[in-house]
Amino acid sequence: MVVCRTSVGSLIAAVLSVGLFGSGPATADSGPGLLGSCAERNNPLECVPTKTAATAAEVAYLDNLHGLVKTDDADLLTVGRRTCNMFVYAGETTNQASDDIARDLKLPKAAASAVMNSAMMFLCPGLTIGPDGVPRPI
Repeated sequence: MVVCRTSVGSLIAAVLSVGLFGSGPATADSGPGLLGSCAERNNPLECVPTKTAATAAEVAYLDNLHGLVKTDDADLLTVGRRTCNMFVYAGETTNQASDDIARDLKLPKAAASAVMNSAMMFLCPGLTIGPDGVPRPI
């Protein structure tokens, strides 16, 4: 009986994980990494695994950018999810983050700043830009 429960539990977990990482309106993927390792990497945009369907806040973030930036939704979603980590875990200033976003998405600086500002508004609203230019949790 215990063997049956363990097998059924494993099967349910496998089915749920397929459902969670399945298709959605927009998904983003990245390489492996841990949040704490962001400060050790050259590009904080490569820190956090992000393969999941977009949340309501992420859809609002994407909708906000549709008229401003001509970039694939999956790429915008990946960058948006990682923007908060650039600040919190890598200690980047808004200027550094905007430069990383511009480089990663191959966008002009003004468009990259719009992506960063939209991410701050919709995905990490609890951050406040300090006098040193680094957004931190309030």
